[in-house]
Amino acid sequence: MPNVLIHSATALPFLVIGDYANAIGCVAPDIVWIPNEISIRRSRKAVQKVIDEFPEWRILPYRITHSALLWCLMGPSEALLGALIHIALDCFTHKRRMRQQPLFPIPWRWPCTL
Repeated sequence: MPNVLIHSATALPFLVIGDYANAIGCVAPDIVWIPNEISIRRSRKAVQKVIDEFPEWRILPYRITHSALLWCLMGPSEALLGALIHIALDCFTHKRRMRQQPLFPIPWRWPCTL
């Protein structure tokens, strides 16, 4: 839940200036995670335990939408800046299996987390 609030907060400046595409970009990378989040909440297990039990195909869409490399390769997008802000914040806050791979499909992982 805290990440949703942080990403929503990053969208606010874009909303104020009327840049709706980048506001959406601030939260868009997490949309593919919604089915996993529902599974996590329904399981009543510890979040990390559920994530560790997910098969890789359930994590793959998340890796794709959190790849700065793929966002940039798609070319100029009106939501690009918002998405890159989202990915940058996640680089410092996600650990263990969810540690960011901002150059996905290159298997390098972001080394520093808070």
